[in-house]
Amino acid sequence: DIHTGLEVIMDMASCSTNNSVYVAGGGHGVYRLTKDDRAAPWLGNVGLVMKISVTPDGRVVTLIATDGRGSGDNTTWHGKVEVYSPRGMKLTILKLPHDIVNPYHAVQTNNKSFIISHGDDRTELSRVCEVNNEGIIVASYGGRRGSGLGQLYAPAHFILDDKQRVLVADTLNQRVVLLDRKLNIQRVLLQWSAQGEDAPYRLLYDSDTSQLMVG
Repeated sequence: DIHTGLEVIMDMASCSTNNSVYVAGGGHGVYRLTKDDRAAPWLGNVGLVMKISVTPDGRVVTLIATDGRGSGDNTTWHGKVEVYSPRGMKLTILKLPHDIVNPYHAVQTNNKSFIISHGDDRTELSRVCEVNNEGIIVASYGGRRGSGLGQLYAPAHFILDDKQRVLVADTLNQRVVLLDRKLNIQRVLLQWSAQGEDAPYRLLYDSDTSQLMVG
């Protein structure tokens, strides 16, 4: 039982390098779990932290929502990525391109570029993009939202495996898609029934066992 004291937990990520678990607390910043499973403030006053990931060497990658517009089901936003050292020193600030609307997840690759997923039922585009350190999209998969070949619909989460391939939770298409490191489609790994209510929202890859867990 984790006693965070937070009203909202947007995301969590663990890091074996520095034996830490980080909690994205929305507008409350980022918390770090202590040994007694309590959340101690780690980063504050950084904006609305939506998602968090950790690189193999312990850098903490935060996806922060910016320029929010509308309300309720009509809300849209843009985003920026901030990267921090294990001690909380800010290393990188990257404003995402303007056509990346409603970003949902961000991960830094081995070559220091960023993979970003964005889009849902409120946006025209649903994609997974690679963005370089200058904020330029250098590769992407998807486009106009849909269920056809080459399309995504609300890619809420993704992970990188040991080969830097991208496994995407294509949430509203109720499937998990495998992309190569250049974001070319390899195959559909999992597909749920179109009549069912199940859909993938979260992925976890265990490199020790090569197992994929879907939530």
